[in-house]
Amino acid sequence: MEAVQKLTEEGDEEEPEQAPADPTEVKASRSGDVTIDAAAWQDMQKSIRLGLNARRQEGRLEAEAVVDQFIRAGRAQAADRERLLASYEEDPSNTVRQLRRRPVAHMVEIGHGLTADEPQRASGWVR
Repeated sequence: MEAVQKLTEEGDEEEPEQAPADPTEVKASRSGDVTIDAAAWQDMQKSIRLGLNARRQEGRLEAEAVVDQFIRAGRAQAADRERLLASYEEDPSNTVRQLRRRPVAHMVEIGHGLTADEPQRASGWVR
């Protein structure tokens, strides 16, 4: 029994290997190049490009939705749409803030019998 206890005590004295606390130690300990198959590398590059295009498209769709909403509300002109889209993609919060500050431009057809402030009435007949 004493021999077993003596062996277990000796085993407890050994310290297990600990992971380095500093991440730079891990990088320094892993030296060397990694070789990747050319076909796998091409697949990875294609996937990365698809992901970046999807992210760009998602941002563009969001910008179009916001800018189109301000155009419908009369706070922006359709002619400024592309410029506003570019501005929104650079700084969304600033663009929205500027568009909210703009006065509403009422768009009424020239030669129409109604003013911009009158509610539209159903004519009741069709030509």
